[in-house]
Amino acid sequence: MSNNKTIRRDFLKGVVGAGVIASAPQVALAAKEKPPEKMRPQEGDFLAFQKGDKKGEIIREEHVPMGGPVVMAFPMDPATGIIRKKSRLNQVLLLRVEPSSLSEKTQANAINGIVAYSSVCSHQGCVINTWNDEQQRIMCMCHGSGFDARNEGKAINGPAVRRLAGLPLGSDDGVLVVREKFNGRVGAKKK
Repeated sequence: MSNNKTIRRDFLKGVVGAGVIASAPQVALAAKEKPPEKMRPQEGDFLAFQKGDKKGEIIREEHVPMGGPVVMAFPMDPATGIIRKKSRLNQVLLLRVEPSSLSEKTQANAINGIVAYSSVCSHQGCVINTWNDEQQRIMCMCHGSGFDARNEGKAINGPAVRRLAGLPLGSDDGVLVVREKFNGRVGAKKK
C-alpha cells in the first residue's frame, strides 16, 4: 500500500512540475508584454484627443480642420476604451491638407487629406505640435527642424535628417482609425 502512495505522490509531483515548466514561457511572455496604455498604436485603434475640451474623446474626420492647426492625439483601443498615453512615443500629430497636394505614398496613408505623423522629432525627441502655414511645414520648435507633411514627413530643413514616422489612417463612418503601425522609427536614434 505504501508503494502505491509513493507512486501516486511521485506521479503528482511530476504532473505539477510539468505544469509549472509548461506555463513558465507563458508567464515570462506575459511579464514582457507591455501594458495596453504603453503599447504602440495597433491596427484598428481609434485616435483620441490628447488635450483640450475634448480630451479623451474619439477624433472624427470633421475634427481636423483644413490647413491646420494640428490636432494632437493618442491611439485608443476601441474594444476597451484604453488610451495608449503612457508612452510619449505614442503621441500623434494630425493635419489636414489639400488631398491633391499629397505625394502618392503619402496619399496612400492618408484619408481625405488627413495625415498622421509621430509628434516626436527625429532629431532629439522633442514634441512637435506646430504647423507653419506660411512655410507649409510641420515645425519642431526645439531646434527649428521642418518636415514636409505632404511628402511622407521628410525632413526639409535641419538639424533633423530623418523623416517623421507616419501612421497610416483609415476611416470608419467618419471616425479616424489606425490602419497599420508606424511606418518608420519613432523619435530620435538611441545613443
